[in-house]
Amino acid sequence: MRGLHGTIKESADYWHSRAAALGEAAGRWARRALDARGAEAIRSIMGLCQLAEKRRATDINAATAKAMDVTAGLPSFRTPKHMLEAGDQAPGQIQMELREVDPIIRPLATYTDFIRSQAPDGDIFQPETTALTETQTTSKAS
Repeated sequence: MRGLHGTIKESADYWHSRAAALGEAAGRWARRALDARGAEAIRSIMGLCQLAEKRRATDINAATAKAMDVTAGLPSFRTPKHMLEAGDQAPGQIQMELREVDPIIRPLATYTDFIRSQAPDGDIFQPETTALTETQTTSKAS
């Protein structure tokens, strides 16, 4: 896994294909590096490919995907390398399940009662949702 292979263009294509073999994100990272930095990026791509000697391709691919999300600027070999070194400590987006029912979510009536209790003289906006709901129900039943 040493050096250049033919012309600079051939070397860039070779190392890009090696990075792409690690995964889609690694290939996009390598393409982005070449587009941004030209021949200078070849060393970074070589370093990325060399990581495959000690790391799984899936881990490298995930690190390059995170690196592209985190960094809007020029792709740097340091970013995915540091993410791999950090392992599970690396920053990432938190995935949360959205729920309609949960112990910390109060029923809508609780909020309605609160608003009514705070309005002077019970003067609050009363949307005409009942008439709309009845119309929608009649339309759907037809």
